[in-house]
Amino acid sequence: EEQGAEVMYDAITAKCDFGTNTGEKITSLGEVSLVVPRGRMEVDIFATFARLRGKSYDYRFNHNHIKHLFLVPKSEQETHVLFVLGMDPPLRQGQTRYPFVVMQFPKEDEGTFEISGDRVKLETEYGLQSHYE
Repeated sequence: EEQGAEVMYDAITAKCDFGTNTGEKITSLGEVSLVVPRGRMEVDIFATFARLRGKSYDYRFNHNHIKHLFLVPKSEQETHVLFVLGMDPPLRQGQTRYPFVVMQFPKEDEGTFEISGDRVKLETEYGLQSHYE
């Protein structure tokens, strides 16, 4: 005999899709330094959303929430470049809203990353290559 809580849990999960199918991770950028919100977070990119995972907070947002993309040099003397995502709706952490996510990368840093998934689907649907340098 099922308990009342189990019946309610089964009824809710049958009607809602609570992350049961998050999809395949396309790529991970590894640990990235964020200026806003502050901290170091791992950036995972999926087909329809992206996830920022840190020690204290996790953020998840759909790609269609990104309204602006900027690549900004920090200053002439600095060795960093800023990559800015303009978000609408903004990310929230309690009552604080972050309309911009600002990532900081070393200017001279070169990296490679692999994009996982079906090669034909990546090229036809998303216009992506399977390897970037």
